Formats: sequence, structure tokens, C-alpha cells
Amino acid sequence: DGSVSYPAVKVDDLTGAKPEAPGGSSRGSTRLPLDPPGLGPPGQQSLYPGYAGFRPVNPNAAKAQDVADRIARAM
Repeated sequence: DGSVSYPAVKVDDLTGAKPEAPGGSSRGSTRLPLDPPGLGPPGQQSLYPGYAGFRPVNPNAAKAQDVADRIARAM
């Protein structure tokens, strides 16, 4: 299906703590960068259960999404 998985990683937040940003997978889209987004919820939730603030952002997620989009456009 062209999805790309990425690992969990510990990231620094504003308080100096190192919460773990969970791993996951990204599904590719054939949408070009300036196309309007599709309807419906994005594939990932904005809140992380058990964490008081927003979920820590995994730096690998953007790279995985880029690779998944390239795979989807190539197919």
C-alpha cells in the first residue's frame, strides 16, 4: 500500500523532560503540495493519551510522510 513506518524516539520538550514520541506509519498521498487538503480527519490524533499537553512530535514522521508521498506519486 506504499505506507512507510518510522520508529519511536525520545525528544526534548520545553520543560527539559525527554518524553517519548511514539512511532507510527505514514500513508502516501498523490496530492501535490499546493493542492487543497482532502475532507475528513487526518490519520493521526493531536493529543497523546497519558501526556498532559500535546503529543511530542516525532522528527521521523515528516521524513516518512515525504517518502510515502513519493512512493504514492510514482505508482
